[in-house]
Amino acid sequence: MKIHNASATLGPDALATFATPPRRELLPPGARLYRFGTIVNPTFKGNEVLSSPWWIPETTYRQITKTAHRTGKPVIDVARAGLAVTTGWNPNMDWLTVFELKVPAYAWIGPARPQPLSGTDRSVLLLGHLDQAYVPDLAPSGAMASAAGMILYSGSPF
Repeated sequence: MKIHNASATLGPDALATFATPPRRELLPPGARLYRFGTIVNPTFKGNEVLSSPWWIPETTYRQITKTAHRTGKPVIDVARAGLAVTTGWNPNMDWLTVFELKVPAYAWIGPARPQPLSGTDRSVLLLGHLDQAYVPDLAPSGAMASAAGMILYSGSPF
């Protein structure tokens, strides 16, 4: 079976977002990827749904929800801290997308590098450490469909 993004590479900017070198994995058809995004508002254009290569592997998503349940913390707080998602990249994380692959695709998976919460307030450090997935070339910029898979859910993460 043809691999959707077989010729994709991991560039230096993407590599720099990992705390340690990521592993390249072949995700099979049926694999699910997750993303928390911010809905468009007057001060933020919104997050790309399919054209962004940044996703959360299913094992990490389960780890986030279990930790949130066990600690009583909001899922978004656990995800932001564990994936080191700055407020500049994703201010509210008020939208969840679940994507399922229809064909095999490569992903680079590894722990997120620590980041400050925001570019202006560097007093709060997001520790990272949870695995993130870099899955390039799922769809072109602005696309709402992908030949690689389909959106299973898009809505409130709560």
